[in-house]
Amino acid sequence: MNLSDQLSLVGDVLAVTAIVVALRIYNRQSQQSAKQGDLIEQIKALTAQQDRRATALANLELREKFGTISSRAERLSSIGSGKKASDFEVCSSMTEDERDTVLEHRAQIMYTIYDCLAVDQVFDEANDEVKDQFRELMHGYDTIWRKIPVLHGNRSELLNMDGKTLLDLFMSCLKVYRSQNSTD
Repeated sequence: MNLSDQLSLVGDVLAVTAIVVALRIYNRQSQQSAKQGDLIEQIKALTAQQDRRATALANLELREKFGTISSRAERLSSIGSGKKASDFEVCSSMTEDERDTVLEHRAQIMYTIYDCLAVDQVFDEANDEVKDQFRELMHGYDTIWRKIPVLHGNRSELLNMDGKTLLDLFMSCLKVYRSQNSTD
């Protein structure tokens, strides 16, 4: 076999080897692509499942607060109009009954604020029906929220609310009042 034939044979062997290597690479990449596709589908399924659970949890949280917020609003309805935050300060000249009433009103105001701020965190995750029910509940008490002053507690988001009412606070920071279907 002459040199030219040997080189031709070597070239043919290299070509066949290159084709075999290319086919193996293609096969491996196809398998990896299929595995990646399967993993992507699994991730999509897990994400959908997580979204359903987040929605269910948000629905539960909002529905749980329906009764709590309604109850607090009913208790706050006994507070007269025109009250300022300073009207809820305890002083030494108060009788024990007056002090207890002021402390109860303060507690109801702060609990209402905290409950509403807490459910605000999950409002976007709830389904539209529950959002609408919660929106209706909150707006149903707008006349009460309008007459109750914001008490500060130690929450930094409340510090700029001097002279404001719960309705002012809710309108400025709660998604239920700022969402596109809000009715006020």
